[in-house]
Amino acid sequence: MNEWRVKLLVGFYLIGIQCALVGVAIYEMFIGGLLFQQFTTILGFVVPLFSGYISVIVKFFVTHRYLPRLKTQRQISAPFAVLSLFFPTLFGAFLGGCIVLAGKNMFFRDFDDVKTAIGLAEAAFGVYIGQFVFTLFEGAAEVKEIHAGQDPGARQH
Repeated sequence: MNEWRVKLLVGFYLIGIQCALVGVAIYEMFIGGLLFQQFTTILGFVVPLFSGYISVIVKFFVTHRYLPRLKTQRQISAPFAVLSLFFPTLFGAFLGGCIVLAGKNMFFRDFDDVKTAIGLAEAAFGVYIGQFVFTLFEGAAEVKEIHAGQDPGARQH
């Protein structure tokens, strides 16, 4: 898979995960599973983290609003492509599970346990997801070289 396609896939996938998590929290609040205070606390954890990633992604797509020349796009290795989707999937599933379980009053003793679980997950997964997001979307020097038709792997050191 070429780099541009991986960026599209990962970028829109992360945006979709954030929308899904916010949607699950809204649903749990409306069916009476979460109090408004709990709902806002969950959003206070989830939205800033994903917004940090998504702002980098949106900035990249706005800056690179023209289609790249696909012939100059590098190929992404299969492990990189799989891991760039694996960590967000695992993270989103864990957060979604925490929200649903909190809404159903299951598994957690109280809401403080929910906050602790979400905070620990953000600390554990945030670093890994950040590595992929910033590698894909913040490699400004490499992006400029690719758009100029140069091979970034052929740099002189």
